[in-house]
Amino acid sequence: STPPVLLQRMVDGVQLEKIVCGDSVPVDTSAIRRGAAYEGWEEDEAEYLQMFWDTIESFTDSEKTQFVVFVTASCRVPLRGWQDLQMIVQKNGTGDERLPTAHTCFCQLLLPKYTSRSSLATSLRTAVANSEGFGLK
Repeated sequence: STPPVLLQRMVDGVQLEKIVCGDSVPVDTSAIRRGAAYEGWEEDEAEYLQMFWDTIESFTDSEKTQFVVFVTASCRVPLRGWQDLQMIVQKNGTGDERLPTAHTCFCQLLLPKYTSRSSLATSLRTAVANSEGFGLK
């Protein structure tokens, strides 16, 4: 069936695809951070969370896209921008023995508190680079 005439007048096919699927634009980590929420972190761990965001900022554009796919299973920007991703960064224990994981349906990153900046960066990169999501393109 064909779309209603009123809808055809309001948006074209490209605009409708962006509304339904989101757009493919460079990842804005600052905007994602502005819209992020935190669970399980204490006030005195703010410096660690800053270190986490500094690490994400240091990623290449490709790594940033992979990070978004790791957390959401999609590389598309939300309709109103990256700040609407509403990512949750949840503390997931302490120590260097496990990798970050994610619940993509909830846009939730389960992030251990690592012992160093280096361990944080290595673990994030390893988890992001070796995840497949749903394997859909």
